[in-house]
Amino acid sequence: DRLFGRDRGSSSAGSGGALIPYIAAILLVLTLAYILRGLFVDLVKEAALDVSAQESDANLTSETAFKKAQTLSGAGDYRTAVRYLYLSSLLLLDERGLLRYDHSRTNREYLQSVSAHPGLANPLRSVVDVFDRVWYGFEPLDESTYTQYEEKVEELKEQKP
Repeated sequence: DRLFGRDRGSSSAGSGGALIPYIAAILLVLTLAYILRGLFVDLVKEAALDVSAQESDANLTSETAFKKAQTLSGAGDYRTAVRYLYLSSLLLLDERGLLRYDHSRTNREYLQSVSAHPGLANPLRSVVDVFDRVWYGFEPLDESTYTQYEEKVEELKEQKP
C-alpha cells in the first residue's frame, strides 16, 4: 500500500492486490520473450556456422583435406582431424570415380554405394565406424588412437576396386 501511496485504512486497499496478477503476467510474458529471443539467436548463429562449414568444405580436395587434418592433429584437435581425414578419404574415392561425394549423403549411403567392391567396402566400413564413434558419439580420442585411424585411412586410400 505504501508503494502505491495508499493508507492501510483506505477503502481502495484491495485494489493494489488486484494489480499483482497483472504485473506477474507481464513479467512472465517478458521472461518468455527473452528466452525465445535467445533461442532464436542461437539457432540463427548455428545455421550460419553450418552454412559456412558447408561452403568451406565445398572447395576441398582430398589433398587439402588431408593437409588440414595434419595441421589439426599437430595442434591436438584429433576429433576435427578425424573429420578431415574422413573427408579426405571420401574426396579421394570421388576423384578416382569409385563413389560420388555429396555432403547430403549419409555414411551408410557411402557404404552401400561401394558394397559391390568388398576390397573397398571393408576398409571404408572400419573408417566410417571410427568416424561415427568419434564425431557423432563424442568418443574420446588420443594421439595413438588417431594414429591408428590415420593408418586405416591410408589403407583405404591404397585399395583398388
